[in-house]
Amino acid sequence: MARRNGKLEFAVIGLGRFGSSVALSLIERGFTVLGIDRDPEIVQRLADRITQIVALDSTNEDALQAVDITQFDTVVVAIGTHFENNLMTTVTLKSMGVKRVVCKAVSERQQQILLKMRRSGGAAGARGRRSAGLAAG
Repeated sequence: MARRNGKLEFAVIGLGRFGSSVALSLIERGFTVLGIDRDPEIVQRLADRITQIVALDSTNEDALQAVDITQFDTVVVAIGTHFENNLMTTVTLKSMGVKRVVCKAVSERQQQILLKMRRSGGAAGARGRRSAGLAAG
């Protein structure tokens, strides 16, 4: 899933309010987006709106390899409810060699931890749209 027609491609992991907002904003800007969530109900609800979408456990490296995650230009980790999953996913993506990882932080402490890993995002809703703009450049 490398670049098609020279356009950047994104993966968004965690499709709650923040993640779905990021994904849909990127799609509105004309980018290809792979949406990932572990909840099949969320995946089903967004299936008609997101370019490509899959239900999987993002803390599982084999599952991420199966969707060729390293070929995406930017991966947005929008997991907010379970910080441990956010952190484990981020570490896994970095260890796999993903070029650019943008993460959601819901508290200052989470942001400090994630910043040590390089990049951090914001909270929900409007911040999701703003992060999509940052991710898209």
